[in-house]
Amino acid sequence: MQGATGLVVGLVNAWVIAVLSLSLGAASIVDAISLGALVWLGFGATFKAAQVAFERRPWAVWVLQGVHDVIVEIVVAGIVTLWR
Repeated sequence: MQGATGLVVGLVNAWVIAVLSLSLGAASIVDAISLGALVWLGFGATFKAAQVAFERRPWAVWVLQGVHDVIVEIVVAGIVTLWR
């Protein structure tokens, strides 16, 4: 069940980034990096920060997950932006 959930979440994430990429007219790798970083900052970083704070987990958890998540968002943004 976790694998299916992860697949669905990844596909939705890629679809949303693709819609944003098309809407913003992103066409270059710089555009893709900027889009991925902004999506992470606006959604991933903020939601994870709230989760870490409410769960009273160490902020090192946020940093570790944040680094992973920003890399994933930039890679996804790069793929969907440059694959047209």
